[in-house]
Amino acid sequence: LLVFVCDNLRALTDVYNYQVYGVQPEEKVKITLDGKLNEPEWQRTPSMGEFHFIKNIDQQTEERQTVARVFYTSEAIYLAVECYETDIAGIPRKITTNRNKTFWLDDCLEIYLETGRTYKKFYKFAINPNGIVWAMRVKNDDYDDTWQERSGAIGAAVVGKDRWTAEIKIPYIGFTRKPKPGNLWTFNIRRIRWGKKRQLEDSSWSPGASYSNPWRFGHLYFEKEAGQVNINSLLELSREK
Repeated sequence: LLVFVCDNLRALTDVYNYQVYGVQPEEKVKITLDGKLNEPEWQRTPSMGEFHFIKNIDQQTEERQTVARVFYTSEAIYLAVECYETDIAGIPRKITTNRNKTFWLDDCLEIYLETGRTYKKFYKFAINPNGIVWAMRVKNDDYDDTWQERSGAIGAAVVGKDRWTAEIKIPYIGFTRKPKPGNLWTFNIRRIRWGKKRQLEDSSWSPGASYSNPWRFGHLYFEKEAGQVNINSLLELSREK
């Protein structure tokens, strides 16, 4: 098993696209969910690293990269995502309610999370440039939209000159457990971007990930303190069935 640590990102990757991000703990958080990402918590949270283009409609990838950051508290997981954009005026963002089941027709971010690492079920969240948050629970291809109300997920987004940014808070009230230091949870972020002539550009934090295949997702490793990643512990966890 080949494992290496990426500079300053604390991400681990092996030959099977096994990607891990060490999540920093934060307490006494004063985050205003407005999509602006100007709080000190975000400034000291390292990026998750570059996103990988699953379907790229042209070669201007650096100008449309995605930068994500994640930390956790005793109550919730917080995410901040910057979606760099070369055509701000052309961003599709018509959906204004989370009752709309065609969420993916807008530019949006999809977040996949699974606490037990069964690779058979997961929670799915999405947010579009209007800041509309949508959530569902998936188990063995059974989609439960009623989980929307129980998830407690909230967020906001802002469209700027060269990017749109989003903040999301996912409380643990909808899960069966809270993360503890040393836990490894299945995780991925996918960005859906519609280019000109409605061409789909698809990118993902986990290399080669499929939107609904948990075996190709990455993982969050919950740390005791910022900067501490126990490689031996991760290797043992990666061998668990």
